[in-house]
Amino acid sequence: MKYLKSKIKDRHLANIKKDIKLMLNIARTRNGNLEMRLYQLNEKANNTQVAGAERLYSLLTYLYNEHGIESRLFEEGSEPEPEILYMLGDHIEHCFDTDNQQIAPLSMLIQSESAPQLEAIIKQQGWFSAEMKEWNEATFQAHIILHPLS
Repeated sequence: MKYLKSKIKDRHLANIKKDIKLMLNIARTRNGNLEMRLYQLNEKANNTQVAGAERLYSLLTYLYNEHGIESRLFEEGSEPEPEILYMLGDHIEHCFDTDNQQIAPLSMLIQSESAPQLEAIIKQQGWFSAEMKEWNEATFQAHIILHPLS
């Protein structure tokens, strides 16, 4: 319980603060078995199949939380900002079927000096392979293609 209490104040875990408090409440109840509850949640998570669109969302969340890379849908007529990963909304729609499985490669665009490292970061996350389709060294603009691993 001491470990969980210390994690409530951790700003990196702000998005799961309610879950941590819930686990503490389970541990405090007389018949609460936190270890068994965590085991059940782990089993449920292992049996859950994550679809392609959910994997994309997970990747974008990972890129933002772990590497500070913001992502946005590109809007026609707007000026792209540096250090932001852009995707086209209609391209996303056509890359996934009705079951949310990725059926086509997905294009991502970014203007950043660190764009060449993005390919390895995406591969490290584990759900996609990334291919640097184009790289303009003068303007630091990159076109990255995402392919599903499975």
